[in-house]
Amino acid sequence: MRMNKETENLTTTATEEDIDFRSLVYTFWENKIPILVITLMTLTLALLYDWQRASIFEASSILQIKSKENNNLGSMFSAQGGLGHEENPAAPQIALIRSRFILEPVIKKLRLDIQITRNHWPLIGTIFNTDYKKRFIDQLVLPGYLKNKKLKLKIEDKNYFRLLDDNNELLLKGRIGELVTSPDHLTRIQIAQVDAETSGEFNIVKHSLSKVIKDIRKNLSIKDLGEESTKTGVLEVSYKDPNPQTAKAVSNNIVQVLQTKDAAKKTLETAATLTFLQNQIPLAKTELEKAETALNLYR
Repeated sequence: MRMNKETENLTTTATEEDIDFRSLVYTFWENKIPILVITLMTLTLALLYDWQRASIFEASSILQIKSKENNNLGSMFSAQGGLGHEENPAAPQIALIRSRFILEPVIKKLRLDIQITRNHWPLIGTIFNTDYKKRFIDQLVLPGYLKNKKLKLKIEDKNYFRLLDDNNELLLKGRIGELVTSPDHLTRIQIAQVDAETSGEFNIVKHSLSKVIKDIRKNLSIKDLGEESTKTGVLEVSYKDPNPQTAKAVSNNIVQVLQTKDAAKKTLETAATLTFLQNQIPLAKTELEKAETALNLYR
C-alpha cells in the first residue's frame, strides 16, 4: 500500500509538471508575435549599439631626448641631483609633455575644446551620441556662462546658420564662411564651408580648457623605449581617440609644439649669449688698451 501511494504521488507530480510545461509553451505560442518583435528589437538595438560604438585608434610619434648639456627644453624642469646621481633624461620631458605649457597650443590649433555631435531623436541620440568626425567650426568664442553647455547649431540651405543657447534662444545667425560676432563682442563663431553631409542640426559644446587638458591626459601615453634599467631617452608619444585622424594629429602636434618651443628657447639663449658677448667687447677692448699702455711704459 505504501509503495502504491508513493507511485501515485510521483505520477501526479510528473503530470503536473507536464501540464505546467504545456501551459508555458501554449502561453509563448499565443504571444509569439509580441515576443518575437521585442526580441528582434532588442537584438537589433544591441547590434546597432555594438556597431556604432566607436573603435579606439592609437597613433604614436617618436621623440628623441637630448642630454641636458644640449640645452634641451626639458632641462628647465629637471631637479638637481647630488654628486654621482644619474638622472633619467626622459623624466622631465615626460612631465613637460603632459603640462599645460605644451597641451594648450595643441588644443587651440586642433580646436579640441569644441565638441560637435549630431542632434538625433531622444532615444537614438542616447545610443549614438558620438562626436561628429568633421570639425567644420573654424572659430568659436563664448562667454564663461555658456562654456560646458550644450548649444544648438542649425545649418540651413548650406549657406546660413543659427546658433541657439541651451534654452533655444537665438545667440547668433549669419552666413557660413563669415565671422559673425554678437553686439557685445562676447560671442563669435565662424563656420567653414560645409558639404551635403554637414547639414541639419548639431549639438555644440565649448569645453573649458582645464577639462580638455584633463581628458587629453587620460588618453595620452608617454614611455621610454629603453629597458627599465637603461633609459635611452627615446620616447614614444601615443594618443588614443575614436577618430584616427584626431589621434594622429594630437600625437604629431604634441611633438611639433615641443620642438618649436625647444627651438624658440635655444634662439633666446643664443640671442642672450650674443648680447652678453657684444657687451663684453668694449670692456675687453678697454682692458687690452690698458695692458698695451702698461707694456709700453715698462719698456
